[in-house]
Amino acid sequence: MSSEEAVPPVKSLAPRKFTDTYSNEPPFWFALGVWFFPVWWLICYISSLSAITRIATQFGFDLPSLLSPQGLCAPFILIPVLWGALLLKTNNWFRRRLPIMIIVWIALIVLGDVTQGAMSEAFWLAQGCPVKDSLEVTERRAPGRYLPNRCHEYMNSRASGMLEAMNERVICEEPNPKFVCRLLVLGSDTGGSVQCFRIETQADGSGILCYKKIDSEPNPYSKIRFKFGRDTMLSREYRLSTTKLKELDAILAGAEQYYQRYKYRSDRFASSGKHYLLEFQVLGKYFYYDVPERSSARVPLGTVQPEPMPPFLQKLLTLCQDTANVR
Repeated sequence: MSSEEAVPPVKSLAPRKFTDTYSNEPPFWFALGVWFFPVWWLICYISSLSAITRIATQFGFDLPSLLSPQGLCAPFILIPVLWGALLLKTNNWFRRRLPIMIIVWIALIVLGDVTQGAMSEAFWLAQGCPVKDSLEVTERRAPGRYLPNRCHEYMNSRASGMLEAMNERVICEEPNPKFVCRLLVLGSDTGGSVQCFRIETQADGSGILCYKKIDSEPNPYSKIRFKFGRDTMLSREYRLSTTKLKELDAILAGAEQYYQRYKYRSDRFASSGKHYLLEFQVLGKYFYYDVPERSSARVPLGTVQPEPMPPFLQKLLTLCQDTANVR
């Protein structure tokens, strides 16, 4: 062998450092993940947020009551910023391609029509549709309506129209020491019958159940205004004993617990099926909650998944129907 003949280099048997590998020649999966980062990060974050919300709910925690929507969404921006800063400092491959990557990322965002409003909506849905306003605003009476802002606008319009037709007075934000509860049962759509059960206390310690029914609910958005006469509405009153009122107190205690558990949730759309719109008073404080009937039909996007009828509502409905002898 000639002394001038080149000696082939000997490959080092020492393992290459992890940082060297990813800094100069990253694996294909790593490079692909960086190029399409906005796509998979948005999907993974929303999926994780939805899963965490559901798990917390199963254990009796409502994340919106513990963290604000802004707090839950902060990691969506914070984590990519920290990760990007780390790559800029340690990764040559990332630094050389960053200007082109930014163009690709912007193109993916534009083509995907990912706007700030759309992302906020997606985060809101993933969090279980929390109330968007403060509880003070949510529980405030909607202008020109009978019920608070918590009630969906369409349902509030229907309910207010029927309560007005039944000559019922506004209870929200108008204290009444005699008032106990009022349950309005609306059908899945206009055209069906509507029932109203209102219970008040009397000076002798007993109670009065006022039952009203209208056979056909008009469309609140129809240009034709229906006029209700005495022959179209059934109205009856029934006396409740002190024993029944004590039973009712226990039922409303369960209603308050249900409210406290779900008070940070709201519906984006009015769910299909019957709606039980309950107003009640406990220790002088007014509460309202709409409990949609559980349906096997597909729930509209953005609507809280209806649960089986709560025990307190089943007991209240049975008490009212048995007293009025109706179903």
